[in-house]
Amino acid sequence: MPQQTSTFDVCSWVPILQVVSNVVIYVCTNIIGIYFHYPMEAQQREAFIETRNCITVRLNTQKENEKQVSGEGVQMLMFTVRFDVLRVPFQ
Repeated sequence: MPQQTSTFDVCSWVPILQVVSNVVIYVCTNIIGIYFHYPMEAQQREAFIETRNCITVRLNTQKENEKQVSGEGVQMLMFTVRFDVLRVPFQ
């Protein structure tokens, strides 16, 4: 009986199976990367916005504080001038 050549040669399928397995691994890796990337980006964006708002509030508070301090200084200066004008010298 002569030997028959098989139509299914395993060695010819090895490169194709490697390519398919690599594609599956790359697709799964990218899906996992996307799954972790977007929530992390959302958290970083939220932290940035919160920090920016905190800095904005702090700067506004400092401006208001400077306005109040300079306003109190002007009021104190006006009080001192009025007191000097109204003060009767001792004789």
